[in-house]
Amino acid sequence: MQAQQVGDAARSAAPADAEAVEQLEEAEESGAVVENADAADWTGSWRSFWRGGQALMKIEQDGTAITGSYEPGNGEISGTLDGVIIKGIWKQPGAEGPFEFAVAPDGQSFVGRFGNGEYWNGERLDDTDATSVAFGVATPRAAFASLMSAANAAAQGDSAAEFSMRRYLVFEDANADTRERTKRIAQFLRLIDLSTFRVDDAPAKDEAGRTKFDIGPAGVDWTFPVEFVKTGRGQWGVVVPPFETLRTREFAMLEALGVKTFDELAEKRRYSPRQAVQDFVVGTTNWNDGGVERALATLDMSEIPEKLRPVDGPIAAEYIRQIVNRLGQIVPQEVPDDADRRQPYVLYEHALGSIEVDRVTQADGAVRWQFPASSLAAAPAIYEAMQNLPLAEGMTRSEPLTRAFAIRSEIKDVSPRLLKRPFLLENWQWIAVLASVLLTVVLSWAVNRTLGVVADGMLRWRGAWPETRAALARAFGWPGRAFAAGGILTLLLREIGLRQDVSAVGNGIAAVLLLLGGTFFLYHIVNAVFVWLLRSATETTSQIDDIAVALGGGLAKVVVIVGGVILAADVLGLPYEGVIAGLGVGGLALGIAAKDAVSNFIGAGILASDRPFKKGDLIEAGGLKGVVEHVGLRSTRLRADDGTVTIVPNAQLSDGNVNNYGRPTRKTQEDSAIDLTIGVAHETPRETLDAFAERLREVFATQPLAKTDPRVALVQITSASIEVGLSGSLASTDGAAVEAARHRLLGDIVALAHEMGVRFASPTGTLHFVGDATATSGNLPSVQSVAA
Repeated sequence: MQAQQVGDAARSAAPADAEAVEQLEEAEESGAVVENADAADWTGSWRSFWRGGQALMKIEQDGTAITGSYEPGNGEISGTLDGVIIKGIWKQPGAEGPFEFAVAPDGQSFVGRFGNGEYWNGERLDDTDATSVAFGVATPRAAFASLMSAANAAAQGDSAAEFSMRRYLVFEDANADTRERTKRIAQFLRLIDLSTFRVDDAPAKDEAGRTKFDIGPAGVDWTFPVEFVKTGRGQWGVVVPPFETLRTREFAMLEALGVKTFDELAEKRRYSPRQAVQDFVVGTTNWNDGGVERALATLDMSEIPEKLRPVDGPIAAEYIRQIVNRLGQIVPQEVPDDADRRQPYVLYEHALGSIEVDRVTQADGAVRWQFPASSLAAAPAIYEAMQNLPLAEGMTRSEPLTRAFAIRSEIKDVSPRLLKRPFLLENWQWIAVLASVLLTVVLSWAVNRTLGVVADGMLRWRGAWPETRAALARAFGWPGRAFAAGGILTLLLREIGLRQDVSAVGNGIAAVLLLLGGTFFLYHIVNAVFVWLLRSATETTSQIDDIAVALGGGLAKVVVIVGGVILAADVLGLPYEGVIAGLGVGGLALGIAAKDAVSNFIGAGILASDRPFKKGDLIEAGGLKGVVEHVGLRSTRLRADDGTVTIVPNAQLSDGNVNNYGRPTRKTQEDSAIDLTIGVAHETPRETLDAFAERLREVFATQPLAKTDPRVALVQITSASIEVGLSGSLASTDGAAVEAARHRLLGDIVALAHEMGVRFASPTGTLHFVGDATATSGNLPSVQSVAA
């Protein structure tokens, strides 16, 4: 359908080119990607460029016949259109050769080659822009190109290439033996390898049967000649100089470069544009045999978050590799090996950007030659523009480095239309992204649900307390689903091979889910462990310190949250050192603004260290008395005898006096304690006091809820009265029952005093009633006053 629409638009725009349109449709059906009708019409002005030059090209199309001219250079082109490919001949005074162009899917640019794999690209210009733009051995060049191809392959360990390269070498002194020739070849190739040149600059032909090509190392003016001779079979070969000549040239080269040995020179030029390109080519060629690290080391991934580089790095390398494979075989000696070079080396230039190597400052301050971030960002668009150009001659289709490109190749064979890019992503990628999101939702729920059920089942089997299971269940709520979704989405997006800008967004979302879910998942796991330890300390006879558990659990939660923030900053490429510093500065400001809170936090540490009490102890501090229920990072919770709860700042407990009465007995916890002080007049006789005390024991013992024999004794003599103490307990903690029992007891005491003629001290006498700490009633005060 899309092909038909493109064809209709092209016929409407250029009826005379119907034959070209039909070929375009056939090309699309066979796998070419076409998005714009302009791809069917080459007529117009183009800015064309190649390594080291550019020209304004004007092309005329008549059906499938292509003609044109370019300036400067007084050049002409002619060729034939076959679908999206033009093949033809370029000519200019003194030179000519074949070329091959392929139009981009949008019809606004083309990519191509000429000569021995040199690139020749272009972009379409409108009228305004146009007016403003003022191998073999048949030739010396072919022989030299063949020699360099074999020599470079041999340097990478290809033994067959090492044998075949000798076919391109000529020894004019027939007396040299095999050992000497091998030594001379090594010296000769070393001189060539340390030089920088373009194979295409070698002589194309020479009628005299002998010619030369001057080359030399980059950065200096010294050169030496490479000589070519035509053999008796009409083929050209490269002359290997005598041993003495080679030695003289070696000394001259070292002197020109300012070094004493070749080892020193090799160390000096270890990090150079040439080495970067070689490492990339060798690394991608041997990707699965240890080449991954070597290839990725040549990429400047400073703009990719460090944690995402294992995903985005191989995809970036794949794009550059696909572009390089369409350039043709790279001759390393064409790339400068001058480590001190100040200009970037442009490997490939396109209207959408360039693929180059440049000096990049590393995190440790060192300078390395790498493919800069700008090349990594431009590579996807450049590849999309040149994907219709076949691999260069001599380049074989190799296995993709990533699963994403393997999927793409399979999709192209099935339906090229799925490779079209309506917006940001290709059609198949949009479908894959949508499917990944849906699959992530389903799988994350299923995985989280399954693990949650398994975890709960294990806790039930081990007899875990309900509160422990409830705390763990919260981990398998939204935190568990988010954590699982982040991991699953990361794996799925890796298989799609998104372009770097889109990948940064997708992987960023996945990382946020992974980190946010993981942080709170771990937070709830820590909380579940804390709940279990705290319950163990309460319900069992273990020696687990309640306060240490409470404080340790709180600190662990803080560490998890802070660690999650720092890890998120690291993964997303934020300066986590700044985050840590910000937490420190913010903490200092917060500490100054909330010094009391900080004091309480420090007080919690002191309590954990000194351990003046444990959970469940009855303590008295600062005029407050109660049983310790919980010690937190900021405060301690006390429950008084009447059931009221008091929150005491830790700083107050750590800085003041604490009276620890120990853990109340279980009997006291289950009963209601009675503690009365009765003041009688000073003139009461001793016999009456003794009888009154004895009768008080009888009165208490006759109470319905009385559980133990009371303790009755004279407590002290004050200026107002003689105080008699009565202590006992009631067998109940029910608030209403205790209140009724207390009412009856007080009434019986008053009746007894009247019966025995005992007068309460004037002006008042006080009866102190102390209720149980666990009593639920809070209606009555803990101290009762009875008028005399």
